[in-house]
Amino acid sequence: MLEAGVKVDQEFSTGGNGDTHRSAFMFACHSGSLTTIRALLQAVASNYAEHYKCRNRKAFCSSFFAKQYLIPQTSWVEESFSTTDGLEMVFPIHFAIARDNLEMARQIVTSPNEELETHNLWEPFRHGGFTPLHIACLFNRSLVMIELLLSFGEAEANPVLRTCSRGMFADQMTSDQTVIEYLRPKRLCIIAALERERLKDLEQMESGIPYPIFIKPLSGQTLTLTVTGHTTIAELVQYIQNAWGIPADHLKLLFQGRSLTTDEWLKKLPIVHHSIKKDSILHIICRNPK
Repeated sequence: MLEAGVKVDQEFSTGGNGDTHRSAFMFACHSGSLTTIRALLQAVASNYAEHYKCRNRKAFCSSFFAKQYLIPQTSWVEESFSTTDGLEMVFPIHFAIARDNLEMARQIVTSPNEELETHNLWEPFRHGGFTPLHIACLFNRSLVMIELLLSFGEAEANPVLRTCSRGMFADQMTSDQTVIEYLRPKRLCIIAALERERLKDLEQMESGIPYPIFIKPLSGQTLTLTVTGHTTIAELVQYIQNAWGIPADHLKLLFQGRSLTTDEWLKKLPIVHHSIKKDSILHIICRNPK
């Protein structure tokens, strides 16, 4: 089939609302055939983008399938999958973890030049919010597999700091003392470093020393403003009005997804209250006048 030109990452559609978007590589991981996995990856080894996409393509399975085959049969974990309706996101790495197949995991996290990747786009399960690292810990997988998952990292957050929907960290989901002693100090060390950074930023914001922030519209040029931690949201709005001529009642200011201009009392607060530090990016939405 490869010699005939069939694409390695060709998607097989089942049609309808239950379409699972499975690729040939995903089926190979599902079957656990290392020979097929290696052959498929070898076929795209000369194209890094295709190789990466093949190893990290998102597909779907039923939540019933995920409950039966991709998570351990533990009561509190299964409770997260009590509703069996709908689809669950699944990645090739889930099959390697569920099968406890270390070599499959290595194939999935290794680039064509035989180096470990540094990031991925894995997403947590919709049910329970379990990440691949969480699932590996729930299964009490080996420290070698845990290290592989950590080496791959995540695009948006450190996997050690991710919690499931119950607020539990990965090191709280395993009974393997070796893994606990490996993960927990890492987590506590990162949290301590983040806290030191937070306090340093807070000190700078409260010092009154000016620093830049950026106002980004939906389209057009970004505005750079020089502020202090004592600058209020109302003053920010006035700066934007002066720079762009947008009436204050026609603009909505957002930071980290939160509106800063919804209520009048919010506008009176200094930006330090919202942890708007140096080089922060705020977004602006212009509303049409009534």
